[in-house]
Amino acid sequence: MAEFVDNFSDLKELGVDCDVTELDQTFERAADHLPRLLSNLDDQILLTLYAYYKQGKEGVCNTAKPSWFDFKGRSKWEAWNKLKNMSQEEAKTLYVETIKKIDPNFECKSTKEKDSWVCVSTLQNTRDLVDDDKTIVDYVKEGNREKVQELLKTKTTDYINKLDENGMSLMHWASDMGSVDIISDLLGLGADINMQDSDGQTALHYSSSCGHLECVRFLLSRGALLNIEDNDGLSPVDVANDRNIKELLIF
Repeated sequence: MAEFVDNFSDLKELGVDCDVTELDQTFERAADHLPRLLSNLDDQILLTLYAYYKQGKEGVCNTAKPSWFDFKGRSKWEAWNKLKNMSQEEAKTLYVETIKKIDPNFECKSTKEKDSWVCVSTLQNTRDLVDDDKTIVDYVKEGNREKVQELLKTKTTDYINKLDENGMSLMHWASDMGSVDIISDLLGLGADINMQDSDGQTALHYSSSCGHLECVRFLLSRGALLNIEDNDGLSPVDVANDRNIKELLIF
């Protein structure tokens, strides 16, 4: 086999991208993180991020200017076109720096074994807590199914479907972590699979934006709705970045 794969050109034909840099990876992580921040961003920041993203991905603006009747499309085009001949590398760098200014806790390097997605609970470290101080949410974030099952025995359906101080239910936390087993346990105890958090997002939104493919498959198999929109009008497919997940969510 090696004699047939002997240069970068051969590898690219096999779908291996040999030109991916650390900046590219950080840029993609920043884009993956953006859905978490949408509720706190104004239109001008969103237009700026849109322009940097398009310039970073495609280079100089290469599309025709939308008509006066397409106000939204025209605004996006003007923001992108304003960058003129800015290099793709500079645009990617500015995109990442903008995300970091919005959320100083954004980590440029993945904290997970799999170099991919940023979850809400990434910033919610429970390792330093002693067991007596941990709540059921802490155990969900740890993926400690046995402890979660033990604590669920004392919880009512109303509690399971209640939003906490972060505006999330246990289903949202479990979906954020991609814990299919815990999600299954919660559903068995009456958890609402389509419950929306304080931003209007469902468990399917969380699993989709965090890239948890198996979790998405499971939620769909249990009746999760595809067409629920959050407070920004985004459905689960709109916040998904993984191609395989997008394919699952297309009607």
